[in-house]
Amino acid sequence: MLIGKRQNLQQLPDDMTINFLKETIIPIPFDKDLGRTLDSQLTYDQHIANLVFSCMNSLCHINQVKKCFDKEALTLMVSALAISKMLHCSTVWSNT
Repeated sequence: MLIGKRQNLQQLPDDMTINFLKETIIPIPFDKDLGRTLDSQLTYDQHIANLVFSCMNSLCHINQVKKCFDKEALTLMVSALAISKMLHCSTVWSNT
């Protein structure tokens, strides 16, 4: 992944590759590291999109089985699968 300012990255050719030890390395737009998705401009856009998708997916699955559980069990599932991710984000991103 090439990291830099948007203006500098736009000046690079679209088909840029790097040859290293007889291997061709092709830059990628984003990658996941330590649970966070990083993009080439170090913004949280892709990470937030992934997080929203993950939380909505969890909530949809909980919604499908909600009739099988009581209110306390549902509260625990929502807290464990969705709210915990949001709380982690608020702690990590509190200074940004």
